[in-house]
Amino acid sequence: MWIRLARAGPPPDELLQRTKAPVEVLAIPGAKHGSVMDYDYVFARDAADRSASMRPMDIMRCSIGTFFEVTLERRGSLNSLEPCRADAELHAYGKTG
Repeated sequence: MWIRLARAGPPPDELLQRTKAPVEVLAIPGAKHGSVMDYDYVFARDAADRSASMRPMDIMRCSIGTFFEVTLERRGSLNSLEPCRADAELHAYGKTG
């Protein structure tokens, strides 16, 4: 799973050419490097900012957990990520079958 933050592009072509499995890309609009750390949360001005700073981390935590359940434990499908990513996008690259 490639987690795409605001400045990141799609997976590198070299990765896509070398991998034998599909690459799932989770794009989280507005998420930046600071979104995956607690900095924005710790220095939030109020409860609304604190809540907003947690949203990208919540999406990632849920998505990564579900991704591992699906790929490592072979339970469900990647459609199971739907509840995790109300405002995120999931794209598949590479071999899909």
